Amino acid sequence: MKRLQPEDLLNDFLQGDTDAFTQIVKMHNRALRYFSWTMVKDREAAEEIANDSFFKLWQSRGNFDSMAAIRSFLYVVTRNACLNYVQSPRHRQRAGMVEAEQLLSSDPDVESRLIELELLDAIYREIEKLPQKQRDVFRLAFFEGLTVQEISEKLGITANAVYLNKSLAIKSLQHAFKGYDVMLYLAFLTYLGKN
Repeated sequence: MKRLQPEDLLNDFLQGDTDAFTQIVKMHNRALRYFSWTMVKDREAAEEIANDSFFKLWQSRGNFDSMAAIRSFLYVVTRNACLNYVQSPRHRQRAGMVEAEQLLSSDPDVESRLIELELLDAIYREIEKLPQKQRDVFRLAFFEGLTVQEISEKLGITANAVYLNKSLAIKSLQHAFKGYDVMLYLAFLTYLGKN
């Protein structure tokens, strides 16, 4: 499947192109499932909620004028579905009343989670553009938390090669994020600093 530019992707999606829809699902799938899981704390339910959100997106496909509107729709629909799930008797029995009430209370962290998800989604997209060795080293170091020695052993490369590829990956990503919104760039730098 050919990767479309955002404006072409939007136009094709609005016209009912299933390949465009599939591409939109791939763009948002991981982040939406994670967002859902952070609210319901149940992997199966989170996947079902995310899938339902994509289904609702497909049903409403004629109502969007931008990719940002699609993204907003997905998160609003998912958040509402998560809140409905948390209020459901099934969840209250499984999670217990206290935990359900905590999840239902107004959550000031929802917006910060959305920003974090947007950042992670952007990082994943940029990582895919890195050369294979840099991509592997970056993932193992920052997402799996492996040490230089562990990465060296896992990939069969020297510690110096690990340092070099990690440094090149970070420089490439920093350069890529300079073109993003300033707040997203600062969040990226902070994210790197935590790991």
